[in-house]
Amino acid sequence: MPIEPQRSWRLEIAAYLFLGGVGAGWAVAAAAMGWAGYGLPIQAGPTPLDVHLIAFCALGGPVVTAVGALLLVFHLGRNWRLAFTAGRNARTSWLARGFWVLSGFIAVGCARLAIAAFAPAWADGHAAAWRALELAVVSLAAGTTVYTGLLLRSMQYISAWQPWTLTALFVATALSGGTAALVLAAAAAARVGAVDQTAAELAEAAGRLDIVLLIIEGVLLAAYLATLLRGGPSRAASARLLLRGAWWPGFWVAVVGIGLVVPLLIDLVARADGWSALAGAALVVLTGGFTLRLAVLAVGSKDDPPLLRLSEWRAAASGPLAAGAVGTLPDAGAKAVAAVATRAGT
Repeated sequence: MPIEPQRSWRLEIAAYLFLGGVGAGWAVAAAAMGWAGYGLPIQAGPTPLDVHLIAFCALGGPVVTAVGALLLVFHLGRNWRLAFTAGRNARTSWLARGFWVLSGFIAVGCARLAIAAFAPAWADGHAAAWRALELAVVSLAAGTTVYTGLLLRSMQYISAWQPWTLTALFVATALSGGTAALVLAAAAAARVGAVDQTAAELAEAAGRLDIVLLIIEGVLLAAYLATLLRGGPSRAASARLLLRGAWWPGFWVAVVGIGLVVPLLIDLVARADGWSALAGAALVVLTGGFTLRLAVLAVGSKDDPPLLRLSEWRAAASGPLAAGAVGTLPDAGAKAVAAVATRAGT
């Protein structure tokens, strides 16, 4: 049979993976910038609007991830209850582990955002508790970035999603997209005017960090494609769909051109333009990150289930000429059918 891409996970799942990764990457980037001395002030401002907006700009990542989780529930449709049963069997299931990590990040991150937005005085008066809450959010956010890659890896019948290079690539794109989102958030904070200088410094530092992440992302993308090309037939078919097949415009134009090359050129040529250049680079980075996830889902080619050949051999052996059929099967198939027959007592 010809190798065909899967069609079950498409736009909604791509958006879920994208928003989940961007929200988590935003939280990690915001914390890293704060530890480096570039954070936006989370404290009582002259008006409630300033407090709400600045808090969201610095700590809004969990809200973005929560929107992505809603898209997953929407994708489940009538099976929405699966969202509540997915957390079972966390000891052996990566899907269940990811459910708890993602839920914890949303819950703890939104709680921290609520404190910053509506009770900044409490955060100022309880520095140790606030820092512990920050460390918890960052840890859960880092786990969420990894989970977005491991979720695909748990689909055992699609070999193009199995390489660890894909998991690493999704982590890099999550951090890059989250940093780009932080740049846009800092630009929004600067529009308020109350923290213009601080926001400008944050955006400049985040922009420089994003350039490094984009270079890492490009290296991991090349490594992932090399892994596919050296793999089996289904992996090679997925690579061909990306490089010169149906998905080549999206890959070369949106992922490589817009998502990687354009922001690097903006950084080299137009950084002096200030906010417009930073915001433009951030937008194209986010566009490339979403298109990458959509493309990876679209070209995932399904392998044969592991027991398909055995079922065919058993079907052949159960006919009226069973003994002769077993003799005509390949050696491995004949041995497998004989073992099944022996255990069944036939």
